[in-house]
Amino acid sequence: MSETLWIVALIGGLVALDTTAGPQVMISQPIVAGPVLGLLLGELETGLLVGTMLELIWIGTVPAGASRFFDSNMAAVAATGATIWAMQRCGIARPSAVLLSLGVVLPIGFLGSRMTVGVRKLNGRLIRKADVAARSGRAFRISLYHGYGAGFSFIRGACLSLLGTVTGGLLVSALAGLLPPVREDRSAILLIARIGLGGAVCLKRFGTKRLAPWIALGLSIGMLVRFLG
Repeated sequence: MSETLWIVALIGGLVALDTTAGPQVMISQPIVAGPVLGLLLGELETGLLVGTMLELIWIGTVPAGASRFFDSNMAAVAATGATIWAMQRCGIARPSAVLLSLGVVLPIGFLGSRMTVGVRKLNGRLIRKADVAARSGRAFRISLYHGYGAGFSFIRGACLSLLGTVTGGLLVSALAGLLPPVREDRSAILLIARIGLGGAVCLKRFGTKRLAPWIALGLSIGMLVRFLG
């Protein structure tokens, strides 16, 4: 299991780098990050399912420039990791694991947003130090401060992905036994995306300022429909 956590931390760190620090070639999108993590952990289909759902949030909250954003990229890595953790470690069926792992989306997304602000403040201090180094002709220190900034972003992603994977995996494993089983039905799983995530993004597009309550409401309705349907 330690190998799984190392992979999760590595992908989480790279996703965080691509989201804000660079190279920003869009590999951090959930539709990419989820399947890549799934492939490395032997669960490509699971990564694709989670990544597809979280991509709907990303579309409505693109992390552009210095804007504050809901960190759907890190949420996708954490949810994918939690799903696969629950499946491989505890034998939870994919449909239940995918549905329940979405419980980490909101906390990890908002925590990621807060941590991004913190990293930006740290980078602001590094920029001032780099300016001093530039005026005194110390080129090595400029590169060093640049490396520190990238390192902060990587650590943010690694820590968030590990936190979401472990806590989410434990939560999924604990709750799975309390809920009725679901079929291996991919269209039924994606019903949650259509009702919850897609609906929330549509409301955001039409001027709704707060995205989180609609995501939570949509996911709750989607899960209720799925388990009672």
